[in-house]
Amino acid sequence: MREASDHASDERLALRFLAGDQGAFEPLVLRYQNPVHRFVCWMVDENAEDLTQDIFVEVHRSLATWRHRSSFRAWIYGVARNVCRRHLRDEGTRRRFWGQAEHEPVDSGPGPLQRLDDSEQNRALLEAIANLSAAQRVTLMLRAWEGMSYDEIAAVTAVPKGTVRSRLHAARQSLAKTLDKV
Repeated sequence: MREASDHASDERLALRFLAGDQGAFEPLVLRYQNPVHRFVCWMVDENAEDLTQDIFVEVHRSLATWRHRSSFRAWIYGVARNVCRRHLRDEGTRRRFWGQAEHEPVDSGPGPLQRLDDSEQNRALLEAIANLSAAQRVTLMLRAWEGMSYDEIAAVTAVPKGTVRSRLHAARQSLAKTLDKV
């Protein structure tokens, strides 16, 4: 999990950038490029590199709209969510979410979880996660992989904290039920 000092550092860098220090943006990109890329992979299975770049262009362009109602980290993930949703809407075709598509088997190609061992149990876990709804999968991954609090996840996904809790509970129950069969 990230430390409170990291959050303060994010906010200081963002404020320095807004005050005209263009060099303050690069450390933010370096800190968030991998986590944002993982998030994009969880939301959209294709064009992840291009979308990640688009997200940082959007962050650069719209940082002045950040109003400190949430942490910088929650705000940047919210921007990522909006860019991914816009991409999915603008494409106007069936979209594949990480690891699954309508009427297709689970994708065995590389993804954010492919670093796990290639054991039967891990394949079962990957398949179980891929079969969660997109909302449950993203919520679970923000909690488990990014270590976000319920409040941060609520800000990122634009749902109430109670919905975050229920999605996590449902995702965990679904995973447990699926993995009990293995």
